[in-house]
Amino acid sequence: MNDSKSWSDLSPRLLVRWQPNDTWMYYGSATKGYKSGGYGSFAITPDLLTTGVTRDDARPDDFDPEEVVSWEIGTKGRFLDGRAQTELASYYYTYQDLQTVVPGSGGGIVVDNIGDVDGWGLEGSLNLILSDYFDVYLSGAWADTEANDVQAACLDNSDVCEGNSLPELPEFSYSAVLQGHYPVASGQWVARYEMFGQSETGGGLEDDPAGELDGWTESALRAGFRASSGWEVLAYVENLTDEEYWDAAVPMGGILPAHYFGPSRPRTVGVSMSWTFE
Repeated sequence: MNDSKSWSDLSPRLLVRWQPNDTWMYYGSATKGYKSGGYGSFAITPDLLTTGVTRDDARPDDFDPEEVVSWEIGTKGRFLDGRAQTELASYYYTYQDLQTVVPGSGGGIVVDNIGDVDGWGLEGSLNLILSDYFDVYLSGAWADTEANDVQAACLDNSDVCEGNSLPELPEFSYSAVLQGHYPVASGQWVARYEMFGQSETGGGLEDDPAGELDGWTESALRAGFRASSGWEVLAYVENLTDEEYWDAAVPMGGILPAHYFGPSRPRTVGVSMSWTFE
């Protein structure tokens, strides 16, 4: 069983930047992206229900390329006498012939091209020096999508998926880092609090409550010594509050329960050591 295909594409990008002064820069871009076609790992053509198929008749199940066109505008700058740096961006993109996994006849798992997806969002970050010993980093993002002509991805091949959002993309995501450092003759003592999280996801393109995943927030503490000679020792506690969550879920429908993947790592305590050579 063998087959061969080739794909090619031109993916241009146009970027315009304007810097009216030394502290602010504004930009806009338009980009065309491309992902090559390929072969699915768990399906053949003809499918598994076709009888009388010989090895010479069968070939790997192929799928076509997908394309995306995106637009972005944003700004980067400094203020508060250079103690604060910020980045802000808004974007819009549209996918055509989105590559995704769909139910196959005969129990196969098929990669196929389905419909179009429009997406848009905002994202930004702020890095602020609070004092000689403390600084803080904040970031956040909002995103939304709309999928159309994606009936093949629905379990019943119906229109129930039309206009829904991509299930694994959170509407809100965020992070924050508060860092302190105290210099001494041979280096500096350092401590850092980290927090990151996202809103609920899942439910599949059908928006099935059985496969929804709750939002979550995870945090960590790190503290130790960073020597001027290059070595560093840090003690840490990750997933400080022992948050329980999953990376992904697949709603099955009927009497079959939803499948959950990627459980969060429990609260973890450890020590890390490193040495940087110049």
